[in-house]
Amino acid sequence: NTSVSNNHRDFIELLAQEDGNLGGVCLRWASSVKEMKYIFPPCEVKKGEYLVVHCAPEGISSEKDEEGVDMALSGGIDSNPMARDFWTLAGGLADETGIILVSPREGAPAEDGFFYVALGKTGEVDSAKLKAALALLRVSGVWDISQTPLWEEGFL
Repeated sequence: NTSVSNNHRDFIELLAQEDGNLGGVCLRWASSVKEMKYIFPPCEVKKGEYLVVHCAPEGISSEKDEEGVDMALSGGIDSNPMARDFWTLAGGLADETGIILVSPREGAPAEDGFFYVALGKTGEVDSAKLKAALALLRVSGVWDISQTPLWEEGFL
C-alpha cells in the first residue's frame, strides 16, 4: 500500500536465478489504469540473491540503490540488509488486481511474471492494459492464460 500513513510501502521482491549482470533488465507492473517500469542499473548479482525494488519510497537520502558489494548500504522503510535494495519513483503496485512482468531488456519477451486478482472477480478481463500485459505472459509461456483472458486465471 502506497499510503503515507502505512508503515510498510510497496515493494517487489525477486530472486536471482543465476549469476549475471542486471543492467537493462526491465521490471514492469500494471493495474487496469496505469503502467510502470523500472530498468535495473548495471549490477553483478549471484544466484540466490534477493532483490527488493521499492516502488513507493519516501525520498530520504538513505534510500540508495545497492549496485556494489555492500548489501546493507541502503536505509528506508522495508530496506533489507540481506537483499539488494533498489528504489524507484515510477509508482506503487495495484492494491488488489495487477500484473508484474520481468524481461531481460525493454521490449523483449517476458521471462517471468505474476498476475494477481481481487477475490470475487469473474469473467473476461476488461482492461486493455492488463490484456496487453497478459498477452506477453501467454506468448512467452510464462503464465497459462486463455487467448481471451479471464480473471479466474489470475492468482486469487
